[in-house]
Amino acid sequence: MPSDYDIVTPSTATTQSGQIGQTNVPLILQLRCFEFANSPGPRAVPSSAVASFKLPFPETTTTGTNIAYNEELAKEQEIVAKIFTEGGNLVSNLLNLPGRFIKDSFQSMSGVDLGRRPMDVTELSFVKAEKRKYSFTWVFTSISHDQSKAMVEMARALTSFSLPSTTTSLGVEGSSTRMIMPHMWTMEIIDSSSSSNTKFSTNAFLEQPKTCFLTNVAVDRDTSALMRSSDPDDAAKLLPITFSLSINFTEIDPILRDSVGNVTDLISRSELRSGSRRTYQS
Repeated sequence: MPSDYDIVTPSTATTQSGQIGQTNVPLILQLRCFEFANSPGPRAVPSSAVASFKLPFPETTTTGTNIAYNEELAKEQEIVAKIFTEGGNLVSNLLNLPGRFIKDSFQSMSGVDLGRRPMDVTELSFVKAEKRKYSFTWVFTSISHDQSKAMVEMARALTSFSLPSTTTSLGVEGSSTRMIMPHMWTMEIIDSSSSSNTKFSTNAFLEQPKTCFLTNVAVDRDTSALMRSSDPDDAAKLLPITFSLSINFTEIDPILRDSVGNVTDLISRSELRSGSRRTYQS
């Protein structure tokens, strides 16, 4: 069973009772992390989550694509440039010499600059679709020591699962020379009124997110106000009340349209290679 870090599970339809800040949360962002997979099938549709996180969906979030292009000679110009050698270019310049001489003389005598420039014969050439990034930011205010502790545990777990791990060589402690890849992550939207993860909501708010890496975890702890534990045996006697949490994800694979000429579902390279797609509940 995965470790669950949940601060927003509703006790009734859309009312959060006893959760951090006691705020109504209509949408929940569920994050799951999985052991890294090199093969396309397990990467496209990960299974056996190591940990699961539930957070209120932020008030604002931005998704976007960034398409990379190079500026190059147009194809026909590139062909012409390859056909004509340096000698060919020399002949072309000699043939154009009388016209250029007459034009330059006219400009010199009249003092008129015609402002002529060579034709722009470049065009944009597609390079790649940059991998999409997701950023989420929250400010949480706890109303109990237990809630502050839950936030500390969640921040610690997010940081831990974003990092690579190590293994020993031949079972000898301290002999590791290799790192194991960090965990992969999936994200989806849960409707708190039905506790279902719908494809429509996930697509509407996150544009069909694919498997990601967690690239950044930033936690800002406000120590101007602290929560004291009522348990004298509690090791964490004082904890911050307010936490600011920011996390960033980047998709592992590039994405493509599923077909040509139509507005279709987005598909990752791993999904394309494996023929597998993630499924959603009702």
